[in-house]
Amino acid sequence: MIRVTIQMIPRGDESRARHMGTVEIANDGTGDQLTGNYKVRLSRMDSPTRAWKTGAVLGFNRKTRGPHDLLLLALLSTVGDRNKRIIDILKAEAQLGDEQTTSEVSI
Repeated sequence: MIRVTIQMIPRGDESRARHMGTVEIANDGTGDQLTGNYKVRLSRMDSPTRAWKTGAVLGFNRKTRGPHDLLLLALLSTVGDRNKRIIDILKAEAQLGDEQTTSEVSI
């Protein structure tokens, strides 16, 4: 399982860290050597142990894709529709070329 915990750390003070959300990605055991199938579970800040959104990533190519790709697909499977505008902006920026490694998005 992959677990990504998002925390707010006010002014860099770790003692004041607050849970903002968690992404859990778990292999569902139905894939093979080349492709994996994963269950996705998101939690929110108000309830870190309860699922807020669930989704799945199916047919993930393990040979050509990495963990960041899996995380992106997990997020797209759960909250992608509500973030379509941002996704469209990122897709357009990706057309600019790989030399750009950082970007700003104004909402």
